Amino acid sequence: MESDDAWVRDTGPTFVWRSDGTNKSLVGINWEFNAWGGILPSYENDKHVNEYVTKAAGADRLAVEKGFVLEGGSFHTDGEGTILTTEECLLNPNRNPHLTKDQIEIRLLSYLGGKKVIWLPLGLAADEDTNGHIDNICCFSKPGEVLLAWTDDTTDEQYERSRKALEVLEREYDA
Repeated sequence: MESDDAWVRDTGPTFVWRSDGTNKSLVGINWEFNAWGGILPSYENDKHVNEYVTKAAGADRLAVEKGFVLEGGSFHTDGEGTILTTEECLLNPNRNPHLTKDQIEIRLLSYLGGKKVIWLPLGLAADEDTNGHIDNICCFSKPGEVLLAWTDDTTDEQYERSRKALEVLEREYDA
């Protein structure tokens, strides 16, 4: 299908397994997309990528409630109930200004089947495209273990951002 941008990770669905106790099914979560807070002048084609990919994968479709904007790169999960994200991105007024941090967290946990959200304050420095996507600064390498972007150069603008993230991670536990 035609799209406006190449980042299907952000415009496309998030696939999860859902079970009713008897049957297990693949579900494509179709997040609302607004072109990373409106940085693209047109994203009409991208609005339909998630539904197209979900159908092509033969998965059931789960649409989120209208007004919950999210991109795939704005969160990361260990697959065992822990979700990583940044306040800079998900609390940015260009995404979900009508929702509080607690309301966003409840939605993440519910849709993704999570048990705990770890909020890092900021994403990567000079990230003018995604407003702090977690996938640019931190990810799980396996459950209970993360990789964090780092510099030892105290004059680099990334130094303070990574140091603040490390402070959060050092006092957190996974789900």
